[in-house]
Amino acid sequence: MIEPVISGQLKVMLGENLNCWRNVYGVLKGQSLLCYQCQEELESEDEPLLVIHLKKDTLVCLSETDPVRCQSLYISTRHQGQDVTYTLTAHTPEDTQRWTVALWQHVYNMSQWKQCCDHLMKIETLRPRKPITVKQGSLYHEIVTPSSPGEGLVVPDLSVEIRTLLSSYYKER
Repeated sequence: MIEPVISGQLKVMLGENLNCWRNVYGVLKGQSLLCYQCQEELESEDEPLLVIHLKKDTLVCLSETDPVRCQSLYISTRHQGQDVTYTLTAHTPEDTQRWTVALWQHVYNMSQWKQCCDHLMKIETLRPRKPITVKQGSLYHEIVTPSSPGEGLVVPDLSVEIRTLLSSYYKER
């Protein structure tokens, strides 16, 4: 929904006047067909000249004129409580066909997604956690023992104390 589906040159009929056509650069993205005066306006992030809002129930159809000439593409939708119909055409019959198929597929996809396409869902990325260091070996390997007598920590010989404690335990019984 956030990536452009199709883009390119179109002609849009403005108003009711059949002779008032405007060349635009169209971008089908999300729930809109954005129409800019030129491609440079899109790249400079200017406001579009015309925004055609698309919904799940938008109708897209082709005129039944001579297919050798460029057919008109009609987009009927409801915007702010009013039914609105836009008339578009592309510069070649192949481009008109590409736009028609893209619009049909886009409206179909929106109908399949139902309410999920009404609002873009924000997907947050988790911050990387600090790696957990796993200790290798046993507790025996963690005891610090000096490499030679007199260096570092001195670990007392506990075996003598243990034997003394054990022998006193058994003598008392």
